[in-house]
Amino acid sequence: MKISKLQVKNFLGIKEFKFEPKQINLIRGANEAGKTTLLETIEKALYNKGRRVKYVKTGEEEANLLVELDNGFVVNRTLRDESGKDKVSLTKDGYTVPRPEGTLKSLIGTEGFQFNPVDFLMKKDAEQVEILLSLI
Repeated sequence: MKISKLQVKNFLGIKEFKFEPKQINLIRGANEAGKTTLLETIEKALYNKGRRVKYVKTGEEEANLLVELDNGFVVNRTLRDESGKDKVSLTKDGYTVPRPEGTLKSLIGTEGFQFNPVDFLMKKDAEQVEILLSLI
């Protein structure tokens, strides 16, 4: 399962971003350019993991995250500021999937080894080296 399309609007520091990944993708840029935000976008859309108190870009009322997977699933997550409620929809080949959060958990899985790049980036350099060496 791979991401075939990613669309982001008003999420953290990103006003609008569209991306269609290829086989190999390199994320690079200066400090505060949005590299970690891009990874958090994917994490929030698929896992709904809350690392922050606020996700909606300052001055906006809602953020929208859309992730299309190559197996026909499309996740569309809308995050609202303090005045509203977040919502998520999941479709498969154009048909609405009931219980989107539960389906995402069973689809992506929560057991076994998972490499979380955001967690990795938040670790100290020595911890990152230790993790990388343990994988070799």
